Amino acid sequence: MRKLNTTYHILEILLDYKRHTIRSISDKVGVSERTIRNHIYEMSILFPIETYVGGRNTGGVQLNSSYFINGQTFTVREIHLIKKSLTFLQQSDPSEELQNLITKLT
Repeated sequence: MRKLNTTYHILEILLDYKRHTIRSISDKVGVSERTIRNHIYEMSILFPIETYVGGRNTGGVQLNSSYFINGQTFTVREIHLIKKSLTFLQQSDPSEELQNLITKLT
């Protein structure tokens, strides 16, 4: 779950469509710069992330401004609350669909 939290937190930061340095993202997320670089590399397969080469103040990454997430996004805390609620609901409705949904949130 830690990897998913880190990836989601990075995406939340990039959704302002501004350029961010690896260091600033690392400080906000609380992981190493190497971890941020690894996540950015993996995320660039799914999201249009632009990278800029430069010094500490000119290099960085940003989400392409043409990319738009349709609808609302959830914070990590909200995802945990949804999962907790679904787990509670599963006690009265132990369906496979509900279990699959819980698994997707994990």
